[in-house]
Amino acid sequence: MNNLPVTLKQFFAFPEGGLPKDIEARLEASEAMAKVQGVLAQQAMGLGWGIAWSKIIGGLDELLNISLQGILVQAWKKYQELRKYRDKERYPPYETYLVHLVEHTIKSEHRPYLAVLINGVEIPQKIEFSISLALTIEGAVLKIKDGKIEEIMPGSCKGKGTLACGEFILLKQETKTFFIPASISLGEGVPIPA
Repeated sequence: MNNLPVTLKQFFAFPEGGLPKDIEARLEASEAMAKVQGVLAQQAMGLGWGIAWSKIIGGLDELLNISLQGILVQAWKKYQELRKYRDKERYPPYETYLVHLVEHTIKSEHRPYLAVLINGVEIPQKIEFSISLALTIEGAVLKIKDGKIEEIMPGSCKGKGTLACGEFILLKQETKTFFIPASISLGEGVPIPA
């Protein structure tokens, strides 16, 4: 990878056509899916599992559209050292500060789920996933102005992560070092919380 993957879908190299068939078959046979199939069989008579399954796989594809940039910014917002830049007397709002970050690892956990609706009503059985991510960042620089992170500047990154449904690991990824693009603008900036 030469550039920072934009989403978790890209990080996990989620195939365009959906999960590889062997993984898809194991997921479909999992305990979590058996529960959903049972509820659908009781509540949605006539709805074929094939239709529901294709919607579930499509939903998983959408579920991975979590922005890596957002994960990084949320982690850096919580970084204690950055809080000092909120002090408008020591760091006037019209000045720009470049903050060089030492090598560090950002760990991120997510618990997204898919809800199945029948005639607009959600069934009680959700399809829960867990995403674990560890990104090791080196050489990144944050541009801070007026207590806000306005830009992320070059650095390198490597990462590893897993996507699971219950105890079943769907995807596991470990990347080589890749480079963050020359600059990632955050528009009006992301405020650093007090």
